[in-house]
Amino acid sequence: MTARSQDAVTKEDIDDYLANSSDFAFELRVLKCLTDKALACRHGESYVDPVTGKDRTFDIRAIWQGDNCCLALAVECKNLRQTYPLLIHCVPRTAGEAFHNVSAAVDGERLEYSMSRFVMPRPHCKVFRREGASSLYKSGDPVGKSCVQVGSKNDSTKKPSDADIYDKWSQAISSLYDLTYNATSVEAGNSLPLALTILLPVLVVPDERMWVVEYDCSGGMASGPRQVDRCSYYLNKSYWHDHAYVGEGLTVSHLEFVTQRGLVELIDMITADALGPKKLFALDVVKEHVSTVERPAGIRPGGFNPS
Repeated sequence: MTARSQDAVTKEDIDDYLANSSDFAFELRVLKCLTDKALACRHGESYVDPVTGKDRTFDIRAIWQGDNCCLALAVECKNLRQTYPLLIHCVPRTAGEAFHNVSAAVDGERLEYSMSRFVMPRPHCKVFRREGASSLYKSGDPVGKSCVQVGSKNDSTKKPSDADIYDKWSQAISSLYDLTYNATSVEAGNSLPLALTILLPVLVVPDERMWVVEYDCSGGMASGPRQVDRCSYYLNKSYWHDHAYVGEGLTVSHLEFVTQRGLVELIDMITADALGPKKLFALDVVKEHVSTVERPAGIRPGGFNPS
């Protein structure tokens, strides 16, 4: 009988992988978090990368939809181990970085802006910039600018690297492209002929697997490494769709790094605003500019969905 190779994988090895390292098992746990929060989700489907033109597979696309307001998430999952966690380097956010944008799509004959009285033919979509108290991101708060996975100094196989993490969060950015396209149409049945959408790329890691270190403006360490559940990462990524946007395209200002706990907290924070004053979604501004004409006869509105 031939002796089993010392390198052969055993059932115990596979059990350990499934329990501790499987990205797919982790995706399913994240998917449950999202569906438990009543988000409509699609999982593990293919799409065409808008930059490379190649087929890729997204982990999760998730949509929360309220009256006139949508939160659209392109979610990628990375099942980091305790022996190789994520470390994010943060600096104080500048005033120019302290904003998020809202995509405002209108299903009607025109959208008027009080300053220019500019009338646009349909279809159209306008971007509204939210700053100050109406922004998700505040000036002076820590914001990520670099990230790396860090291993034990006694483990030479786990050298500091950003390769795996970069690949995952760049997939979230690519996946978001389709959601920005879908956000240019209006769901039938809205109480107003408009849809306001906040779009975010998200990378989720397990709880207790994410650390941040904060630096001051001079480069000195302001706060030593500490574990967190959420860290925003400055992105400033622009998306453009010729058929829809008037003026500038949509710029997504930040990527969200979150743990499972942090993902739930992020969703709760944004959707709670939508149930209240809706400052984050710019409803207080946009309603003043939207004509409330009836939808033209024979026009079938587009639908916003996670595809």
